Amino acid sequence: MKSRIIGINKLGINVIHSLPTDILGNLDIYHVQDQKKLSGLIFDQNVPNIRKIITSTKDLDQINYIFDSLDLYIVICEVESFYDYDFVIKILNSIKNKSEVILLIKKSNFLTYDLIKQIIKNTTTTMFVNEQSHSSHVFSAIKRSENRSILIKNFINSIVSINRIIYETGDINIDFADLISVIKDSKISWFGKSRSNGENKLTEVINKLLDLQFYQEGVFNATSMIVQIVSGNEIKMSEVKELSNKIKSFASGKCSIFFGLKRKNLLHDEIELIVIASGNKIHLNNNFMDSIAYQNNYEKKSLSLDDLNTPPFMRKREKIT
Repeated sequence: MKSRIIGINKLGINVIHSLPTDILGNLDIYHVQDQKKLSGLIFDQNVPNIRKIITSTKDLDQINYIFDSLDLYIVICEVESFYDYDFVIKILNSIKNKSEVILLIKKSNFLTYDLIKQIIKNTTTTMFVNEQSHSSHVFSAIKRSENRSILIKNFINSIVSINRIIYETGDINIDFADLISVIKDSKISWFGKSRSNGENKLTEVINKLLDLQFYQEGVFNATSMIVQIVSGNEIKMSEVKELSNKIKSFASGKCSIFFGLKRKNLLHDEIELIVIASGNKIHLNNNFMDSIAYQNNYEKKSLSLDDLNTPPFMRKREKIT
């Protein structure tokens, strides 16, 4: 099977330029650029096999030939104005009836509830990507970072993880059919990834994944979920079962979960979790960023050893002053 990346405008090409070379062989890559936003855009000539198209909203109908039937489209974009919105919607309209579409879109205060509903209608599922790193569990501190490089990294992690789920084989395989069964007819999906090592890696890898925001938005509201467990050859099936049971305990009882297991020599004494969770309800207010802004006002200043063994959503959170 073949997946196609459609990177839209500046964010799209920045993500494409940052893709690791080892996954490029599985991807058919297009960059669609609005000619009104061409000024100052820099193209990396060292990235091979990217088809570049410069067009406008009124001329998008002339490039329908690139939106042929494929198994999967992954569309990368940000919407900061109604002009951006019209440009993206027209591209999505050209794809949706031919193929499955995963939209990776930057979270934005511009996106109202009504705009989000219209966007979601034109995708198989939509993932909102932000500029905030996942909680990093370090003794005595939680590190936070909000910048463009983190945003690009979060887009890359999502694309690479989807690629690994589809194409890499393991002891217990998750494939394209499993991915589609999870995202099909869902409105919103969430992506989470964590890694831990050492004696307490089973507990810590869960805690890193189930930070407050991911738990509230993803696991709790999910109707279906993919959980990919990646570890060294030393992992025992009893440990796999323990991880699986912990994740099941946080999810809804009605959530269907597909588990996969891949062993890698490079991950000696390490465990990595990759989760894609999907839901068929939009749990948003008039502006979905309200809930995110509320969460961003609260953060635990420090972690004790006891905290490390407590799921993050159960920890008492203190307001930063």
